Parts: sequence; C-alpha cells; structure tokens
Amino acid sequence: LADLARQASRGSAAVIITAQTDLVWLPDLLRLLQSGVQCNLVLLDRPSFGGAGDSTAAINHLYALGVEANLVQQGELQRAPAEQERRGFWEFRTTATGRVIVVNRPVDEARSAP
Repeated sequence: LADLARQASRGSAAVIITAQTDLVWLPDLLRLLQSGVQCNLVLLDRPSFGGAGDSTAAINHLYALGVEANLVQQGELQRAPAEQERRGFWEFRTTATGRVIVVNRPVDEARSAP
C-alpha cells in the first residue's frame, strides 16, 4: 500500500484484497484515503478458510473509521458461470490514431436465436 500511495493520484480507485486481520496496513490505507484515492477493501474471513484471526473485529474497526469494506467468507466466491464463458467477453483495441475498435463481442442470445 505504501508503494501504491506513491503512484496513485487523487481520483484513482483501488481494490485491496487481504486476509490480514492485524491491521498493520491500516495507516497506509488511511494515507491513501486522505490523498483522494477511493479504496474498496475486500477482507477474506480467515476463520472460514481455516486460518486464525478475528475478521469480524477487523471489519468492525474498518467500518468505524468509515472505510468501505466487505467481508468475504469461504464459499461466497464462485467460478465464472459457464454461461458467461460460452457467451464471451468484450475486447477492444486502440489504434495508433486513438480510435477504439471492437475486436470481440459477447454473443447476444436474443439476436442469435432462430
């Protein structure tokens, strides 16, 4: 986070994912927030993944400081749905002149139905 604070500028956004519940990184996170970087924190619940630590106390402390945070427990995250993989994803390319062109687009089920 200290490295990010040196590189990120006001108006930037960062998603921080950690399972560390001792909050030793909290001063660096607060510096990021004070510098105008929007931070969204994802705290992995250590006990639900078989680890030690009090994730609930950590998340409550973050809430009390006004930090936007989400506690994620084991089983809440799933693989990308097979439907999404089958339909595909948007992909763009920027030309040397700055024009953006579509390289790949998802299949629209409504248009491809007979």
